[in-house]
Amino acid sequence: MKSMLLLVLCVYLASCASTEPPKALLGAYRLDDGRTVSIRRSVDDTLRYRIYESGKSGRLYPQSDNVFISGSGFSDREPVEIEVRFDDIERGSAGSLEWRSGDALPRTARRIGTEREAYFESGGARLFSRLHLPDTPPPYPAVVLVHGSGDSPGTEWFYNSDFFVANGFAALTYDKRGS
Repeated sequence: MKSMLLLVLCVYLASCASTEPPKALLGAYRLDDGRTVSIRRSVDDTLRYRIYESGKSGRLYPQSDNVFISGSGFSDREPVEIEVRFDDIERGSAGSLEWRSGDALPRTARRIGTEREAYFESGGARLFSRLHLPDTPPPYPAVVLVHGSGDSPGTEWFYNSDFFVANGFAALTYDKRGS
């Protein structure tokens, strides 16, 4: 009986453990060569990256709290072709990252734009949203991004907001009911 209770407790504790990458890493970054990379959540404990200028996209697997790696294909882990090291994590978000791709010299990227959490009322429901603002002074052209029928939170999965911020737009994403 004791071993059964211990097994149930272990399974319960394992189910409570979060393997999600920290929100502090999510956002848009401008590489020192001018390219823009978006870092957002992927499945399990991974991140996704997208480089807007080339369309290259892939999954980043954790090596430590601030180092992630990627292979050649979208979801390949090996052989390692990309290493991303997040730096300057202050006030709840990474300020920069170092991008190593193959044998090329490492590139530095600075976070661009800011993200603010907000709530709004819609039909009696309180919905969580994230306002993404560019680094330029206001006023801004703006877009509201609406996600489809899935139950994933739009505030953490949308790459599009990073693209708009990199191009001087404000973007609002929100988590619809059920996400």
